[in-house]
Amino acid sequence: MKLKARPRYLFVDASTYCQLSCPVCPNGRGTLDDFDIKRGHLRPSDFRELLDANPRIAGVELSNWGEPFMHPNIVELLQDAHERNVKLVLNSNLGLRKEGFMKALVDNGVRKVMCSVDGASQETYEIYRVGGDFDAVIENAAEVNELKKKLGSEYPRMIWKFIVFAHNEHEIPKAKQMAQELGMEFQVALPIETDLSVGKDIECTFSPANDKDQLRREMRFAAMTECEEVIGYDPMPSTCMQLWEQPVVNWNGDILGCCSSQKKIGGNAFVDGLDKAINNSDIRYARAMVLGLKPPREDIGCSDCYIYKEMARSGRWLKPKPPDKLVRSYIDHFGIPPIDRSWSIRAYSYIQGNVVPWSYLIIREKFS
Repeated sequence: MKLKARPRYLFVDASTYCQLSCPVCPNGRGTLDDFDIKRGHLRPSDFRELLDANPRIAGVELSNWGEPFMHPNIVELLQDAHERNVKLVLNSNLGLRKEGFMKALVDNGVRKVMCSVDGASQETYEIYRVGGDFDAVIENAAEVNELKKKLGSEYPRMIWKFIVFAHNEHEIPKAKQMAQELGMEFQVALPIETDLSVGKDIECTFSPANDKDQLRREMRFAAMTECEEVIGYDPMPSTCMQLWEQPVVNWNGDILGCCSSQKKIGGNAFVDGLDKAINNSDIRYARAMVLGLKPPREDIGCSDCYIYKEMARSGRWLKPKPPDKLVRSYIDHFGIPPIDRSWSIRAYSYIQGNVVPWSYLIIREKFS
């Protein structure tokens, strides 16, 4: 794998503000200002210039540490991307009711919205989503569903993401039924117990789910220790692939590297230009670290990361995803494959199951 990158996809954090106070989230715990992220909103002019200067960018996940709908000009950002044919994905708690927000998702062809909804009632939902309004979430989801029907649009795909704990596992069947009625896909997820970026366990008073059989029915595994055996690879180190495939640009242009990082690890995309910012000496050193080619360096944020520490302990360094899984993830996410001129075409076809009924040429592993 090369140490330089030229990605087609980015994370760009629209806003690091959030109206909720989720206790396991660094934002909810109020620790973001202790690191390099800080609080702020992406300037629309910076976003436009970033896309115009890098026309190869095909997809952007317009969120990371905050709630994108907290941005005062979020509709403008969606329009800017749509006008440039850049596919968008958002992660949202979907709890803000403002006129025009949901229509903007449909009008601007947002590909997918991951909606964090950990319950099927206000009583259960607000235990973890502190300060959240369950009715507002459902009203927003229903509005998107109606707009999609009215306009004959298949987008955005709406995903109900249910982080499961002991206090909410009894509502999984009800939530799954509600998701179906709202035209949403339903996903169960395990909670993160470790703040990956600083490698420390999170003090969490929530008990893990007890019904392991239900978890295995919903997601095929009941703990991260079972995950690799079920899906064929360890998903945690694949986060490090974002250093190459989908670097994170903070709202102020600073390169954070991956979605777990709370520390600046590259240059500044708005000041240095994207390619220079994501390929400076620090981020190339970080890439060498996760490949096992360089020793840890104290000033590189990866040194504190739980994933890196586990790779160093086990000696199992980062490897590229198998090509079919790499293509599957980007087709599923943005509706388009990660193919550019650096891939040498071979006659090997991969069909993306039932999620997206297309077939694409798969080439070889991009970084071989």
